[in-house]
Amino acid sequence: MSASNGGDMTGPNNRSTSKRSLLARVLLVVATIVGLTVVVSAAAHAGPFWQEYHKDSDHWHCDRKEIVPPPKQVYMEACVVINRTYTQPVMIIGNLSGDPIEIEAPIMVEVGYPDGFTVSSGHCYVSTLNTGLSRACFGRTVQLPCSNEVATVQTAYIDRAESVVQGKKYRMCR
Repeated sequence: MSASNGGDMTGPNNRSTSKRSLLARVLLVVATIVGLTVVVSAAAHAGPFWQEYHKDSDHWHCDRKEIVPPPKQVYMEACVVINRTYTQPVMIIGNLSGDPIEIEAPIMVEVGYPDGFTVSSGHCYVSTLNTGLSRACFGRTVQLPCSNEVATVQTAYIDRAESVVQGKKYRMCR
């Protein structure tokens, strides 16, 4: 019997087809949610937590300041990562003191020139940095024209003592 003359179209073949269609729609929704979660979490992953890092390219431009001189060395680096028209401020703190230290980066600002405008900022929470380690705090990535230069001004608290590093200017699109 066919549907046109009042028959039932819920036979085994039609039920199987509608189950596959429903399963395909459910899988599409799940894939979309998972994809969005990955994209959102990747973008939000930069801050506010201290992270391992790898300066594995010529895109990193850093200026170093000794906070506690050797032999109990603690240092800070004010970095900008420049990849053509994209830039990101990064603060690095390294601990070679022999003791754990408390670190925090409440203020990290990337400044664009020639106008001196703030193009990106960020912060990282209080954390303990064990001896022999260094960690990075990543700010937000922004896009600027090739005609601009950028520099960072970074403030950190190391064992509750304030330290500031002013980085040099670096040209975009290097």
